[in-house]
Amino acid sequence: MKFGAHIAVTGMALAVASAGVLFPIYGKVGGLQEEVASLEAEQATGGAIEAQFMQLEAEKRDLEERIAGRQFRLLPDNQEAHHNFETRLLQLVGDSGLNSVRTGRGKDAVGGLYRHLDWELVVEGAAGDLDRFLISLERIEWVTRVQSLQVEPGDEMRRITMKIAVMLETKGNA
Repeated sequence: MKFGAHIAVTGMALAVASAGVLFPIYGKVGGLQEEVASLEAEQATGGAIEAQFMQLEAEKRDLEERIAGRQFRLLPDNQEAHHNFETRLLQLVGDSGLNSVRTGRGKDAVGGLYRHLDWELVVEGAAGDLDRFLISLERIEWVTRVQSLQVEPGDEMRRITMKIAVMLETKGNA
């Protein structure tokens, strides 16, 4: 065999061998490009979800900071603290413009996880006075709940009966 023919046969053999290797690689590269495009689309979706998650995480931290900043606490379960709460309650009534008609302490009760003291308050005043009282009651340092509120019909000055509960500290909930 002549040298030129030998080179031609070797060249053909190399071309056939490389075609067997290159065609599958080309097919795999095309499939990989599709996978890359699919992963890029998923990453874009994941980025949007991550942005939403980061926003929710920031909102959660903000809420936790606001809750930690509140001064609410449970009322100690002793006579001095009970008296202090009653005094503060009557001060709120006066400061809001309501006139106290009657106040009375109910029995200690259990509601939810905590024991609480019930107070019945009968006052007279206008709607604005009642609104000021309820806003100031929300800002009181002890955890309170208005259990009932009855407003009798009338002109400007109305009689209002409220039942208010203040949550008490119990052993283990200090």
